[in-house]
Amino acid sequence: MIRRDPLADLEPLVQRVYAYVAYRIGDGSDAEAITATTFERALRHRAAFAARQGDEVYRLIEIAHGVLHEHDLKKRDFVKGDTTPGSGAAPRLLDEHDHELVALRYGADLSVAEIGALLELDVEHVEAALRRVLSRLQVAAAGSV
Repeated sequence: MIRRDPLADLEPLVQRVYAYVAYRIGDGSDAEAITATTFERALRHRAAFAARQGDEVYRLIEIAHGVLHEHDLKKRDFVKGDTTPGSGAAPRLLDEHDHELVALRYGADLSVAEIGALLELDVEHVEAALRRVLSRLQVAAAGSV
């Protein structure tokens, strides 16, 4: 039996991965570079990528998640944010983990089960965390009206 190439139709895959990355860090050259690196890695290891069973979007998001983690580590090495009172920096409503959950759920459009598998968390933990994040966002939105 001949398997279809999971990377044969790249355009919709690139759009999904870019949507996740842009949701996570914003549009622009960094998002484009991370998306490109994701596909470079998938294509470089195409045989192994094709041999794994499952949804190619999920596998690409898995790769992008790792590339984003590397990007975040490099960024932290070069940029140290000052959020001390009076520094002018706004306090953060969501931490990195919260941002990642929202980006995976709404940017990458992954299911709660897929997010749990990717982050090695049980489904109940992911559901509860997403509810808390959305609740915080709703409270913040109501307070800013």
